[in-house]
Amino acid sequence: MSKVEHKWFVEGYDSVTNEKLGFVFHSKEDAKVCMTNFQRKSYCDISMKCLTVPDEKLHDHVLGLVEDLVSSLLFYDRKEDEDCPRGVIEDAVERKLVTVDEMIERFTKVIKEEL
Repeated sequence: MSKVEHKWFVEGYDSVTNEKLGFVFHSKEDAKVCMTNFQRKSYCDISMKCLTVPDEKLHDHVLGLVEDLVSSLLFYDRKEDEDCPRGVIEDAVERKLVTVDEMIERFTKVIKEEL
């Protein structure tokens, strides 16, 4: 039988900037505190979900999230970005203003610092 670890995900939108924030917690109590703080700060569409990913699926799940990050970086987050709209990153790589290796190096550095 596989081990399943429960984690709690809380997300909400800042009602002024429409910025989406999300956090993962190891306890339901900590997640409830976060929800209370979101409510105090006028966040809207606040939700809390229990995440349960069996260990044997976690590897593929995490790598799928990395793919989602790339899609967001290149496409979804560019939709309304006036400073860096869709296509600008690809153009910068093509013109050799930044390389894929430099982006990977930065991603590696930041994720190691955050973990």
